[in-house]
Amino acid sequence: MPPPASLSCALDVLKLAPTLAWLITSIRAIPAYSNLGWTTPVVCAVFSSILAVVATRDIYVYHTPHLHGLYTPIAVEENNEGSPSSSPQKADENFPTEQLAKVKLAIASSFVLLSFVFTVVFMAIAYGTIKPEQDNMPCNGECEGCIDDPDCSLWVEEMEGKYSSVNICPPAKKSADTDVTFSCLADGYWMLTTTLISCIWLWAAVGLYKRTKNFVNGGGEGSGGGVMNEIDQTL
Repeated sequence: MPPPASLSCALDVLKLAPTLAWLITSIRAIPAYSNLGWTTPVVCAVFSSILAVVATRDIYVYHTPHLHGLYTPIAVEENNEGSPSSSPQKADENFPTEQLAKVKLAIASSFVLLSFVFTVVFMAIAYGTIKPEQDNMPCNGECEGCIDDPDCSLWVEEMEGKYSSVNICPPAKKSADTDVTFSCLADGYWMLTTTLISCIWLWAAVGLYKRTKNFVNGGGEGSGGGVMNEIDQTL
């Protein structure tokens, strides 16, 4: 017995929640990090925004048929007993070709790989290079207003000269009202979250590819009704 329509719609909303929430967070982070002069976090936020936009779009189009049914015509079909049965369908939505589904899978996989690689790189620099040197930071790391070394500028210059790898996550601008210096640790955890979000997108892309392949092998012609029925039955 299928779940009530309200429950099905709620489940569809839950499918969108992670990527949509991360999209909003990423977009809001861009101006915040820009004000600090944190270059790498801005790049990470832009990267995450692009990922979240595409992921949210794919999940919405191909994995939330019940939400579509709230505002699109309901296609009525005759079941075996001759009585009408309705399913949420987007009548003019084409099922992606197997090739397109494969491309989506490849793109999602690439984003997962890139996110994971950047996570490892940032974490390695943060914990392997910067953290051991933090004991030598002036004013116990309270760089803003530090009399001995304002904004920890000398310490930052020493680190940049000693370890070229830290240049991948340069410090905040001196005028920023903050104690933060290098952004590698923040970048690492940011990209870790982005990796998890990209894995959700990859899971959705894998499911879409499998359903597309099964639909094509089953002799479907890619019509809108067939698409949403196929998706609806697998959710």
